[in-house]
Amino acid sequence: MNNGKNRQTMTMCMQQCYSDYQQKRYELLGSRKPTGVIAISARNRVEDLIMATLEKLHATTDANDRDSDNNDSDLFYDAVALTYDQSPVVREYFHNDRSRTQPSNKGLWQLRYQAYKDSGI
Repeated sequence: MNNGKNRQTMTMCMQQCYSDYQQKRYELLGSRKPTGVIAISARNRVEDLIMATLEKLHATTDANDRDSDNNDSDLFYDAVALTYDQSPVVREYFHNDRSRTQPSNKGLWQLRYQAYKDSGI
């Protein structure tokens, strides 16, 4: 409501919370859709798609190309960008802004850590 000065991403349950939010949003904004509100199930679906792409890239990337942490980081963000390019669901999650697939997007940091912890990527 203040031109995004206090913008934050929100995640909420799909059942009652999200439907209550939708009702209030239409009361306040009409048909304008604010960005940054994501259903937990949508976030989980996108993360699953990214991780599946990452596993495929990791399996097909030569071990010599994965010698450094920087290359693993590049591999992670390459997987995010590739998933963005291939999936309308992922594009919608990133609000059709491919620049949000880059390391500067703090929203990806938790998933990046999870990939590191689970697979060393």
